[in-house]
Amino acid sequence: MDVDKNLVFTWVLAAVETYSQANGTFPAVELHQDRVRQDGDWFYVSVARKPPYSARSFPFFDQLRDIEDKLQEEHSVNVLLVPTIAA
Repeated sequence: MDVDKNLVFTWVLAAVETYSQANGTFPAVELHQDRVRQDGDWFYVSVARKPPYSARSFPFFDQLRDIEDKLQEEHSVNVLLVPTIAA
């Protein structure tokens, strides 16, 4: 299957929504389709946290890793969710 940035973005959007509904501690985030980058077989997706920001970011990073793992499991795609701050 030929995977492009638009398809990966759709998968990420669905995975984030599913994870957010299942995990009440996942913060509100913004995803922008124009911020998806591809390098070889890796896709980099910017995930911007919305205020208010927590002083502790480690749980958020773990949650992003869980979503990345789920995407790999379900779609066999390499995705790195890159945490950023919403503008």
